[in-house]
Amino acid sequence: MAMHSVLWFTLAGSVCLQAVAFMIPSWADERRFGVYQDAVMRLNRSVGTTYYLLKATYHVDPYIWGTYFQCVRLREATFDAEKNKSIFEFTFMNKTRFSHRIANYTVNRTVRAYKQYSYGKPNALKFPLNANRMLVKTFMFTDGKTCDLLSVPYQNNKLECELWVNADYIDDIPLCCLFLLEDRCPRRFTYNIYNKTLCTNPPPRLQSR
Repeated sequence: MAMHSVLWFTLAGSVCLQAVAFMIPSWADERRFGVYQDAVMRLNRSVGTTYYLLKATYHVDPYIWGTYFQCVRLREATFDAEKNKSIFEFTFMNKTRFSHRIANYTVNRTVRAYKQYSYGKPNALKFPLNANRMLVKTFMFTDGKTCDLLSVPYQNNKLECELWVNADYIDDIPLCCLFLLEDRCPRRFTYNIYNKTLCTNPPPRLQSR
């Protein structure tokens, strides 16, 4: 009886995980929106370009940016067209685990264009993590020029949002980018990750990770 109970809960848990995995958001419609979600186009057009994370619906990242991250800047250093692979250089600040001081970091991450939600063409970015895990961030929108709106898996099977803006537009944010964030990520608290005063006068870098 005990073994049957364990088996039942194991199967139930597996079904729940699969159900969550196959819940497809309304914006994940390649026929309607695929042209605005082209991951390869975004990587191909952005070598040497800097983007800032303007807003996000979360502010603790266990994978790359840490606790209470701020001033997250992304520069695409290289792009391999044959492998659809890039090197992203992230510069960011956060609060260290044992201190209230804000620390400044720079890290490099390999990223690949990836197919999510059964798309025929890549519509997401795949970041390798430790222990053969991966983090997949999916494009809700990109035009390869002004801004990106990304869907990010988070705790308790939630999806959070990131709004990235090209550095050329950071002082004059296109209204369409802000509208997309409000439209695609409604009823969520939004954190302002970019602050011009802080981000243009960062504290000394304490360490590299």
